[in-house]
Amino acid sequence: MPKSSIEELVEAALDRLPPVPKEEVTHELFEIIENDPALFHEYGTLCEHHGSSRLPGRAIVNRSIGAWVKKKTGRSTLSSGHPSTRSSLIMTFSKLV
Repeated sequence: MPKSSIEELVEAALDRLPPVPKEEVTHELFEIIENDPALFHEYGTLCEHHGSSRLPGRAIVNRSIGAWVKKKTGRSTLSSGHPSTRSSLIMTFSKLV
């Protein structure tokens, strides 16, 4: 069982971003998670916990992270499908405004 929720993981990573995140905030957040051993471990635990027979846990967690980033930053999607160049946790991300 994960120690935290996906929402708490997002909050912990957002705390490490500048006060006014850029439109690539989701991309930056995944980079922070991947490069922080504690956050990365929790991400892996959440992925294991949230998997189902229909969807792998990683897909569920990544979608939820994207939704929580939008909610926590009060932003909406500008455009999607941008290739990830800084994190191997995602293939693409959405820019937010």
